[in-house]
Amino acid sequence: MIVSTPTLAAGVNLPARVVIVGDIHRFNRRIVGYQEEISIMEYKQMSGRAGRPGFDRVGEALIVVRASRSSAERIAAKYLKSQPEPIESRLSSERAFYSFLLSTLAVEGPSDLKKLRELIGETLMGEDFPGSLLEESVNWLRSNGFLREGDPPSLTDFGRKVSDLYLNPLTAKVVREGLSSLSEPCNLAYLHLLAYTPDAPLVGVSREEEIQLYGEVDCELAIPEPEEEYERSLYSSALKIALIVSDWVNEVDEDTILSAFGIGSGDLRSIVETMDWLSYSAHHIAKVLGMEVHSERLRILNLRVKNGVTVELLDLVRIQDIGRKRARVLYHNGIRSVEDVVSNPAKVKSLLGEKVGEKVVQNAAAVIARLP
Repeated sequence: MIVSTPTLAAGVNLPARVVIVGDIHRFNRRIVGYQEEISIMEYKQMSGRAGRPGFDRVGEALIVVRASRSSAERIAAKYLKSQPEPIESRLSSERAFYSFLLSTLAVEGPSDLKKLRELIGETLMGEDFPGSLLEESVNWLRSNGFLREGDPPSLTDFGRKVSDLYLNPLTAKVVREGLSSLSEPCNLAYLHLLAYTPDAPLVGVSREEEIQLYGEVDCELAIPEPEEEYERSLYSSALKIALIVSDWVNEVDEDTILSAFGIGSGDLRSIVETMDWLSYSAHHIAKVLGMEVHSERLRILNLRVKNGVTVELLDLVRIQDIGRKRARVLYHNGIRSVEDVVSNPAKVKSLLGEKVGEKVVQNAAAVIARLP
């Protein structure tokens, strides 16, 4: 028996006699706490692992339904009796098309519109893409600093870095403009800016909660407070995300964070992972744009987001098997650096246990050995 995530269904040649889909729901990473049903196509792909030619004459695929009989009938009609969704080109969205152009220019080098049009013609979108889409997209990328002035289109350093980071150009634009508007560094402003980008997760915010959140702001934010209702909801969601991550990097207990903000542990993990990636990307964007003050602060913030620690523990969490809790135990007992761990093996073992302590000391020595 193999228990796995849906990743296993992505074409791995691993024949199975029976495939059991334990749940047809998945959390939407973009909307914290929101579940959505998997697509018919994904079910067909997963069930296709069963009964592979050359191994079995037949295969079975089962969907576990924990609701009513009517729900089972609906699910059967959807997944067993319906055709998969039509395959459509993702290039029809602005985000995907902008990213496609940046990655193409990163690989091909400066390319004129004729060559770009030929490359687009070889994609699933083919020759069906709107005639003005290419010119409009090139103009947008050029006006926002991703492409150099003049023809043929070529990447600026900023555009190349965004392509290297696999970052949504729309997100990169928000980050660039937000950092440019900040008069002084502020971690909460950084977190709010990153949580306001198109790549950030979304969380629900009640009216009462919104008032409380606004009262927690202690510095100038990069994004001005909007008046339009929809933008305001995004603004409040970003502020809640920022405050959640602010508590995380200040070592607030995980259960306390979950209770205070009404989220689950999986939600917190998803938020932290996304903000880790966004803060890493923002650091590199600031660096390539010559924003040294922001770049260094974002580098440190990224390390704190990744590990959930204050600045004083950053040296200790470089050691494998040392997380925020073990690092805090060591720090409170006078072990405050990698060198301290190596120099005090007996004390480390007494604090963390013989086996774990021994492994941590070895890992700390490995960190020192890698230093230039």
